[in-house]
Amino acid sequence: MLERAVNVLNNQKKPNVYLIQPIERLVRLYAKVGQVDVARQLIKKFLNPISSNDFSWRQELQQYVDCHQKAFL
Repeated sequence: MLERAVNVLNNQKKPNVYLIQPIERLVRLYAKVGQVDVARQLIKKFLNPISSNDFSWRQELQQYVDCHQKAFL
């Protein structure tokens, strides 16, 4: 199911500010199931190109993924 959601995102022409919340949820889900590399790829591909004045949510999300990586080591 997660892969289907990523496939839908891959069909988007360009990153969209309205997709931040769904992408963030996907990243968190991938991290929870131990697929940290996929979570990081999603952040890099979909969230980094979206411009924002507040980058704290990106840092928080990255920290969340990092914590899950440590849990699966």
